[in-house]
Amino acid sequence: MSLYKDFLQKSAWLFSGLFIAQAINFLFALVLPRIYNPSQFAVFGLFLSTTLILFEVNSFRLDQALMLPKTDEESIYIYRKAVLFSTLLAVVIAFAWWAYYSSLYYESKYYQLVYLPVSIFLQGIIQPSVTFSNKKEKYSLINTARVLQALVMGTVSCLPFFLHNQKIYLIEGFVAGQIMAVVIYSKLTFSNLKKVMPQNTYSIRPYQQFPKYGTWSSLFNTISRNSVVYVLNYFFSPFTVGIYTFTNRVVQAPLNLVAGAMGQAFFRDASQHESEEQKTLTNYVQKILMQLAVLPVVILLFFGPDLFQLVFGSEWREAGLVARYLSVWYGVGLVVTPLSTMIDIKKKLKWELGYNIVYAIVRISILLLFSYWGDFKLTMIAFCIVSVIFNLYLLIFVRQIVFHEN
Repeated sequence: MSLYKDFLQKSAWLFSGLFIAQAINFLFALVLPRIYNPSQFAVFGLFLSTTLILFEVNSFRLDQALMLPKTDEESIYIYRKAVLFSTLLAVVIAFAWWAYYSSLYYESKYYQLVYLPVSIFLQGIIQPSVTFSNKKEKYSLINTARVLQALVMGTVSCLPFFLHNQKIYLIEGFVAGQIMAVVIYSKLTFSNLKKVMPQNTYSIRPYQQFPKYGTWSSLFNTISRNSVVYVLNYFFSPFTVGIYTFTNRVVQAPLNLVAGAMGQAFFRDASQHESEEQKTLTNYVQKILMQLAVLPVVILLFFGPDLFQLVFGSEWREAGLVARYLSVWYGVGLVVTPLSTMIDIKKKLKWELGYNIVYAIVRISILLLFSYWGDFKLTMIAFCIVSVIFNLYLLIFVRQIVFHEN
């Protein structure tokens, strides 16, 4: 029983911070549709999809690996490597932007993408800091960073409302929120970076699966998940891209609230326990997540369009239709995402790489096929069906490695 109680206490701590942060995001989400139209969300959607892809590879998954060592010193060693690798990636992205800016292909409407390397650098500090804080059970620090990040991001994004101008501050708001999070983690970061470590004591070799397979696995997973924005941008209007971007942002927020809190608590506890406790915890968490997933799926299926129209205005009713098409995918993802951290714990990243390569190929192919036909509704439904099938297969595999492997 103590295993359940300990898990629930940690989840509650993390949930409280995520809840406040997502409540702030939701309040700003009520304002943003009245400041910007769907087309103005299009560039932000491209920026967000690109950063999410790069976030998965910026530290070569070492931000996840630092949870596994038994000693703090070894975790700090991996923490430093994660920050170093993400900084190098940010430099590469900066040179790539400069080359694009200097080329004949540069389009001024994409000028805000100059923030990409800045965002990558900042996230390279945030990601390992969150994992290290989770390992050390510094939940107040995590919660403070999340809440202030959401507050700053929303405030800056809403600047046109206060300044009475037409400039778009969505990307600036996103980066400003990251800066605030880095400020909150600055004491932890400096402490880990300046700590004197014994020479030639540690190596990333025991965790080489993370950069070797995990990096590419995460890259393919994120590309397939965010490819919908790029495909929609090519085949459909900016209005459609903006509708999808806004829908994902609004619906994923409360779901990530639960998945994020329980996923982090599950990752920490499962990584610190042996096989039998892992089995018990997996069953327990899966049961809770399945119960929590039912309500949002039902609400979006039956009331999605009316709910979006009521809350955000008639212009955003179509976003509710998109939420309806994708509702089952959202629900299944809520169950699978936290439990999938067992793949990291069991170091099955080579299998995960193959899975994500096939997943990306199938999902992108389906998107291209249905988008080419020009039917947005069928594109969303096909995208949902493929995503649900692969997520269920992932859940089966996770249970296999937990319950049927020594």
